[in-house]
Amino acid sequence: MLDFGTPRQSALTTVTADEAARHLAEGQFPPGSMGPKIEAALQFLAAGGDLAVITSPRLLAQSLTGADSGGTRIEPGPAQASPAQASPAQASSAPAGYIR
Repeated sequence: MLDFGTPRQSALTTVTADEAARHLAEGQFPPGSMGPKIEAALQFLAAGGDLAVITSPRLLAQSLTGADSGGTRIEPGPAQASPAQASPAQASSAPAGYIR
């Protein structure tokens, strides 16, 4: 959510890494809440990941299909390399359990 807990609160369903980084810098994701999740997602994408999803286990399938109520999908921005362009070192740097 953007502007969480305010009358302007709005769902954040799909964003680019650049957009997520901008919202993080603006203070939209507090350090004790969504901040660490967003930071981890951005690190994963910077290492060559295809998609980062922040959701609950029961909404995972929905999130992977891009459904609006399935959580937040963070996609690489146009300036980020695709996995096919990533070096072998980058390709192997993603933590286990992450989707490539």
